[in-house]
Amino acid sequence: MSSLGMLLPVLSLLLAITAGVAGDDDAPGFEASVVECVGQDDMMGYDSIEALNADMEAELDKIREGEPPLSSYVFILCPESVFDASEGPLTPLLDNAVFTCGPTGDPANGCQFSNGENLVVIEDPVNVTDYDTLTVSFVGVTFTGFDGAAISGNAGASATVQLFNSNFEVSSSQLSIWDQVSHNVVRIS
Repeated sequence: MSSLGMLLPVLSLLLAITAGVAGDDDAPGFEASVVECVGQDDMMGYDSIEALNADMEAELDKIREGEPPLSSYVFILCPESVFDASEGPLTPLLDNAVFTCGPTGDPANGCQFSNGENLVVIEDPVNVTDYDTLTVSFVGVTFTGFDGAAISGNAGASATVQLFNSNFEVSSSQLSIWDQVSHNVVRIS
């Protein structure tokens, strides 16, 4: 599938959210830890990795108890926020999770994952969620200040990470993305 083909479903979902098509009746119940974004009129979103991980774990518990998963999970990151991974990385657990900087995914909104050995760790979806596939997307996010890898994967071939309008600021690390299973390094310059 082409890059445009992969981007269209994500853009359609973001447009539906920002246009209000996914109105209150369709609002997912997994967003227990959202806060009002500082300096943003009436924008709700996430401002910490801990809140993101807690809501994903709570939703995964519901799925384990028999509730059907949603078709997608959109996590709006508060603009001008630094998601500090020094206490632990983001660990996406839900299939079709989209982490977007503000409602539009514009990199100028200034969402950064920073300050950790690994900023994002993708686990094997079979062992974690019993999903056949695990797709995680980042839109308009900057990865910076990591010592190991910005995105580290310990997942099988069924896991996919999609990056749209995202940036890597590499300083002390030689790795941007590390696949722990095949030991492949994806270098981004």
